Amino acid sequence: AINRVYSIYDSLLAKIPSDEMFNNWVRGIVDRNNRLIYIRPLMNSKHTASQNIDNTISAASKLTEFFSDKGYELNTPIKSLSDRASGKASHTLIAISLLVGCLLYLSYLFEIKTKYLVALFIVGLLGIMLSILVVNMDLTKVFALGAALLFPSLSSLVLLRYIRSSLYNNSSFIINWLISLCIVLGVNALGMFTIISSLSHITYTMNIDMFKGVKLSFILPLIIFVLQYGILLSGKKPVSLIKRILKTNINLAALILFALAGIAFYVLVGRSGNTSGIQVSSLELKIREVLEELLLARPRFKEFVIGYPSLLILIYLYKKYKYSIIELVLGLGVLVGSISMTNSFCHVFASTEISFKRTINGLITGIPIGLLCVLCVYLLLALYNRYKDKIKGLLSNI
Repeated sequence: AINRVYSIYDSLLAKIPSDEMFNNWVRGIVDRNNRLIYIRPLMNSKHTASQNIDNTISAASKLTEFFSDKGYELNTPIKSLSDRASGKASHTLIAISLLVGCLLYLSYLFEIKTKYLVALFIVGLLGIMLSILVVNMDLTKVFALGAALLFPSLSSLVLLRYIRSSLYNNSSFIINWLISLCIVLGVNALGMFTIISSLSHITYTMNIDMFKGVKLSFILPLIIFVLQYGILLSGKKPVSLIKRILKTNINLAALILFALAGIAFYVLVGRSGNTSGIQVSSLELKIREVLEELLLARPRFKEFVIGYPSLLILIYLYKKYKYSIIELVLGLGVLVGSISMTNSFCHVFASTEISFKRTINGLITGIPIGLLCVLCVYLLLALYNRYKDKIKGLLSNI
């Protein structure tokens, strides 16, 4: 029998208060899907042993009451999990779906002729049959990583093509936003399904074997987006784009922009994955605790603070101003949210139900925040248009 037990480190027990102990237990149960909690008393040197025990018992009582109110069954036998692995037929279907997704991506990016796409499909299909049916290779991690890279990139590409289409230009803000939302959610849902289908075996859900491609699946789609954006901008002529970049004079503003982009990239990457390379602020921890107590499945900041607001602002601004910088900056913001959606399902030690609820909660909280951001942009533009001449005069004197 295999099971996982959650326990708090001695170093934490020596310094955390009882309310933080409670929140650690909640994360262990919800985010890590642990069903056995090993409770040890606090060891805070500022309190007596009796006080530490009382505080621990108080936190444990709060935990019991909290999960009872959330509908969890306590003190019941844990159900045995199946150790049955997916068969070759399932792996073949997953591989074919990824192959089709890759060909769609190439078709949207380079507008490849149908006969070449058919040839690539046949070659890819032969490779799939050879590796899975003949050689019997275990490609589950490759499938999961491929889905985490492919579908966020594909959703961003389809979104860019849509906002450049006549349908976007002739539709209202609401229609454009709904279609864009369907593109982002629909395409990334395929990625989520592919990931959980690939990593559904008990060795992954129990952390016996870990999927280590989380950070890679966050970094590469961002790089891919910049490359695909450049290809679209250059009229699918990468050589001309490279020449254009090499001939561009770099000024102070560009250097500052690149520096800010580098800092943002470092923070986003450092905050992704199973372990965080950057310390989480006390304010964010407090917001997390509030969201966990209200929603249980806490939505990810990258989705409701970055992804959905970026999508709404992109839809609003690009119709008014056809600036390529709007596509690039806000498109990257949307992509960050898309990557976060699929990455939630890469953490397969959490249940699929919790990951799904987390995604829904991200949507529910992200929409009002995004609308508020659009309102702020609208007011800022209105103020700028009203005092445009004065602002330009002040800037010219600097």
